[in-house]
Amino acid sequence: PWHNIIFVILTFISVQQHLDKLRIMNLSHSTYLTKSPDFTGVPNLERLILEGCTSLVYLHPSIGILKRLICLNLKDCKSLKSLPHGLQLESLEVFIVFGCSKLDKVLVSLEYMRCLSKLRLDGTGISELPPSVRHLTNLGFISLRNCKKLEKYYEQHLSIESSWRFKPLWLLQTW
Repeated sequence: PWHNIIFVILTFISVQQHLDKLRIMNLSHSTYLTKSPDFTGVPNLERLILEGCTSLVYLHPSIGILKRLICLNLKDCKSLKSLPHGLQLESLEVFIVFGCSKLDKVLVSLEYMRCLSKLRLDGTGISELPPSVRHLTNLGFISLRNCKKLEKYYEQHLSIESSWRFKPLWLLQTW
């Protein structure tokens, strides 16, 4: 029995030594995952997929060090209430928080996400878009379907057409 435990420990240590080469982390549908891992040991991560992690409440702030991250998929992380404040993911191209119904604020620094081309905020609890959304010069797709609080906000305050430089058609597209 002890030699099995030693084997597992040695295997884990061996894997840890190569985590800096990891490019894709897919933890999709890890229903019991409540906190994301610390990302300091995976600096070259390009894709982080946490889709369907329905118990995920906390996204570790070290996600901000992932300078090569191009895709962040948090689709249907229904327990996620917030994102680490001031995220500056400069290489991010695809950002999906579709179905994160408890997420009511997107306090990320979008102005630093110059590569962002797809943004999915469908079904979130956001009531207004961060002002930094105007800095997304490469944004080719944004989807805001079923954002009930956002719809109410814009009905009361402004029309989306007049406040955005985007074509209203973008809001209706599906991906």
